[in-house]
Amino acid sequence: MYKIKKKKHNTLACWALAKLPEKRFRNRDVLKILTYFIFWVIPCFSGVQFLEWSPQGYEYSYLILKKDGETKEEAVQRYIKNLKENKLLREYKGDLSDLPVLPSEIKLSLGFNNRGNVLALANHSGDMIASQDRARKMLIPFEQRKFKPLILPLGATLGFSPEERKETYKMIAENFDGLLAMGGDDIHPRFYGERNRYAYNLNAFRDKEELKLIKAYFEEGNGYFYGTCRGHQAGAVANGCKLFQDIEKELEISHPYRSVHKITKSTNSEDSFHRLFGDSPEVEVNSIHHQSVKVDEANTKLKAIARAKGQDIIELVEYSNGRGIGAQFHMELMPDSKHYNQFYDFIALKIQGAKEKRQKYFSRDGLHLSCVSRYGNLIK
Repeated sequence: MYKIKKKKHNTLACWALAKLPEKRFRNRDVLKILTYFIFWVIPCFSGVQFLEWSPQGYEYSYLILKKDGETKEEAVQRYIKNLKENKLLREYKGDLSDLPVLPSEIKLSLGFNNRGNVLALANHSGDMIASQDRARKMLIPFEQRKFKPLILPLGATLGFSPEERKETYKMIAENFDGLLAMGGDDIHPRFYGERNRYAYNLNAFRDKEELKLIKAYFEEGNGYFYGTCRGHQAGAVANGCKLFQDIEKELEISHPYRSVHKITKSTNSEDSFHRLFGDSPEVEVNSIHHQSVKVDEANTKLKAIARAKGQDIIELVEYSNGRGIGAQFHMELMPDSKHYNQFYDFIALKIQGAKEKRQKYFSRDGLHLSCVSRYGNLIK
């Protein structure tokens, strides 16, 4: 059992840095650095650490979790072994489980960070192959806006105890300024309290871990959540919503798969809609889904801000306290849309705000130290 360093390290370090007398010490910056190492760098060498694994030929790195006592290579090898042996995730392993583990491709994610950190959640075999096409389309808008992107591979916490998983989710929530949930297959209806009638391509093991992480992200950190299609539905389910398992069968309306349609703002959501789409009263979007989110008016965790034109199908939600949005459509597949840049500029602004909350800078003569994670896992 590994040990997670508690919040006192962060609190004491921030207090100590703030109390250093400005006039008494000419080398106050040196004392800052010493304080940083005492309270953050040394503690982070116990417990779970974040690794960046960058397999040759892969554009984006994967976030691998290193347990106490493991080498970097052993942590990646453990992950690959567990992924191969897990019958419930074997179909999603892609090419990752067949790759050699080279020490030169693995580094410890530790250091100062002046970029925002965004983490995309893999949920499909297409996220685990060299082309990374799905993830690339999701991450490009954020990379263009100078954020640092990583991918959390499927089964990242395989072999962890429930307590270890819980602590790991907290670490992710407190270190990543943006959490990106991608599109994919249906979520098992058991997670919103229904029996399966129309959902397909189900994998409850995959869904359970993704939903727990999303829930922890909202509860533990200050980061910004963005979900698209399945990711939008996962965010809603993690916050207590149900889904229409099949729009056309349950609502008895026409809502064709792989088509385009228009969305309009919901009642009392003019400001949110305007910030995403400007002055347009309606926006054309794609439709690559057969399910949709139900938002109970009693659920104060999120609200609908856009619906399909002429239909009671929720296409866009916003979470309370400005903690995120969920879009039923795939904006990443519409780079030619006149709303593409404004949409991602808005999300980027929110992630930047989350980064500024996470970081408290103590600066003198250009030196910046960050009071970041309570666990000391600082992402470069």
